[in-house]
Parts: sequence; C-alpha cells; structure tokens
Amino acid sequence: MTDIIITKAKDSDTAGILAVQKAAFSRYPNHVDPQIETEEKLRADMSSGCVLVATLNGQIVGSVRGTLADGRGRISRLSVHPNCQRCGYARRLMIAIESALCTASMFELYTGVDNSESLALYARCGYEVVATTLAPNGNKLFRLIKAMHQRQ
Repeated sequence: MTDIIITKAKDSDTAGILAVQKAAFSRYPNHVDPQIETEEKLRADMSSGCVLVATLNGQIVGSVRGTLADGRGRISRLSVHPNCQRCGYARRLMIAIESALCTASMFELYTGVDNSESLALYARCGYEVVATTLAPNGNKLFRLIKAMHQRQ
C-alpha cells in the first residue's frame, strides 16, 4: 500500500478538498456547513490559517484546518474520504496540524455529539471533552481540548 503524503494545501487543491469533505460529512446529515462550503470560504481559511491535505497516489484523500490565536490552536474540518477511513490517515493529519501549530499552548476543536468515531479518534490523540455547546444551526457539539504537554 502506498503511504499518504501530507502537505500544505495549494489554491489548486480547493475542489478536491471540498469533494472529500462533502463525502466524509455526508453520513452526518445534520452537519450541513461542511457539505455546502464554498471555494471562497476555503480560500479565506487558507489565507488566514493552515490547511493541510493528504494525498494518496496523487489524489486528495483528506484534509484538516488550523488557526493559531492567543496561544490556542483551533483545529477544524478534519475529513478523510470514506474509502480511506480507518487507515490511520486522520490521526496522521491531526499530528501534522498540531506540528504546524507547534507554538500553541493548547489545542481546541469541536465535533458533533453524534460522531462517535471522531470522539474515539480525538481521545486517542489526547483530547478531552470539556463542554457541550450548540452550533448556530442548533446542533449539539462537544468542545474538546488538549494541553501542549499531552502532544503525541
């Protein structure tokens, strides 16, 4: 099996990132935002933060985003194509985004309370649920954090 390559996203990656994101989030119909996101929004995230892509045999199979503010790394939109899930790619993307935001004293992310696979992944990566909150669309989300000393 060929290994994935993780790199910083380029402008030419936007369509591939959004296609993988849509496929990955399609099993969670209440998570509408990742499924209808525009290339303009993605490009704005690319210019204001870090967007990484995972490629396999030249095809985008995953991505993740991160920003750094006030010593806090905020991770979002972790997605791996359904055909490539359960291969360790999401964990590799998490390690890569944490490394890209290496000056963070802590990391923070949100995930749907109905997303048990992601919760298990984040727990394996050292994240802990610290709160439950509501997204603007009314979906319940868990807020998870990881202190820098727990980085893996």
